[in-house]
Amino acid sequence: PSQVDRIIRVGGSSAIPCMKALLDDVIGESKVWSNANPSTSIAEGAAMYAAYLDSRDFFDKDIAIYTRTCHALGIKTVRREGRNFKELIPANHRTPCKVKQVFTTYQDNVPFLDIDIYQGAGPVIRRDTHSHIGTISITDLPPRPAGKLDVEVTFKIDEEQMLSVTVVAEGQQKSAILNYT
Repeated sequence: PSQVDRIIRVGGSSAIPCMKALLDDVIGESKVWSNANPSTSIAEGAAMYAAYLDSRDFFDKDIAIYTRTCHALGIKTVRREGRNFKELIPANHRTPCKVKQVFTTYQDNVPFLDIDIYQGAGPVIRRDTHSHIGTISITDLPPRPAGKLDVEVTFKIDEEQMLSVTVVAEGQQKSAILNYT
C-alpha cells in the first residue's frame, strides 16, 4: 500500500460499497478516487500517456504501463481429487510471459491427444467459471505405457496480448494462436 500513489475506481466491481470500504482500509481513503467517468477514463488515460510520450520532461516522474492477464489460463486434465483445470498462467499475471510444463498420459497406448485450452477461475472446469478457447490435437502417437509419454505444453503471451500455445509430444509439434480476451 505504501507504494501506491492513487487508485481510481472505474465501473464494474469498484462501484460496490464494500469494495470502496476495502480499498479505503487497505490503501487509504485519501488515495482512493471515484470521480472518474467510466465512459471516458480509458480514452483519457491513453491521451495522458500519449502526452507523456510526446513530452516526457513536462511530467515530474516516469510513467510505465504494464499489461496483465484478465483470467487464469490453463488446460483440461484428467479429473483427480475433484480437479480438472491445470492453471499454467494465473490471473493478473504480468505480460508478456511464457510458461512451460510437462505432462504425461494416464492410459496405456494413447494414439492421439486433444489438449483443451481454457480461461477461467477455480480448479474444476464449469460453464459459469471457464471458457473453452481452443483445442490442439496431436495424432499418430507411438504406443507407450501410461506415464511414459511426455507432453510439453507451452503458453506464451506476447506484447499484443495474443496467446500462443505449443504442444510437443514424441517429436511432434503443434501450435495455435488463440484469442483469450
